Amino acid sequence: MNFVCKYLKRRANPAPSAPSSSPPTGTQPTEDSRGKKLVKKGLYHLIPVLKVTKEVSSACPHLKSAVGVLLVVLDVYEKYSDATEAIGTLLSRIQSLNERLEKFKVPSEDRCPPALKERLDSLAR
Repeated sequence: MNFVCKYLKRRANPAPSAPSSSPPTGTQPTEDSRGKKLVKKGLYHLIPVLKVTKEVSSACPHLKSAVGVLLVVLDVYEKYSDATEAIGTLLSRIQSLNERLEKFKVPSEDRCPPALKERLDSLAR
C-alpha cells in the first residue's frame, strides 16, 4: 500500500518535464520521433499502474505473475530503446567526423612518404 501512496503523490505532482527542444523554423519533427515520445509517455504512465496492479493482485496469483513478467519485459524494453537512441546519436556524430576527415584523405598510396606509410601499416596491425 505504501507504493500506492507514492504513486498517487507522484501523479498529483508530476516530475518536471525536460525543456522541449522545438525544431528549427521550417522543419517538423519526424513521425518516428513523435511515435517514440508517445511510447515513452505511455510507458511512463503504464508501468506505475502495472506495479500497483501487481501489489494488489494477491488474490489472483496468475494475474500477479503475468503482470510481473510484463513489468520485466517493459523494463528491458526501456533500457534497450535508450541504448538504441544513444547508438543512433553516436553513428550520426561519427558520420559527420568522417565527412570532415574526407578532405584530408591522401588520394593514393604512391603520394604517401614511405616512413609515414610504414607507421600507418604498423598501426593498422
